[in-house]
Amino acid sequence: MSAVSKIELVSVDRIADLANLSASMDAPDLPSKLAIIATEDLHFGLGRMYESRREMAQKSNKVVRVFRALEEALQWLADGNQAP
Repeated sequence: MSAVSKIELVSVDRIADLANLSASMDAPDLPSKLAIIATEDLHFGLGRMYESRREMAQKSNKVVRVFRALEEALQWLADGNQAP
């Protein structure tokens, strides 16, 4: 989200729908990670909402984390111990 210039139609329901849709596309036998980098407060908050909704999604097989800095995100992604 570091290059986002505009977000339209923000709502909790749309974030939940996106998280559920994304989770439905996860490979069931291939746990993975997704790092979101968000430097703006609004983007960070939306990313955290998405992260929470992904955790609750039934078919989710991906750990999502939101970071403020690229370096932190890359370090987390490189750590193989935090996949589901």
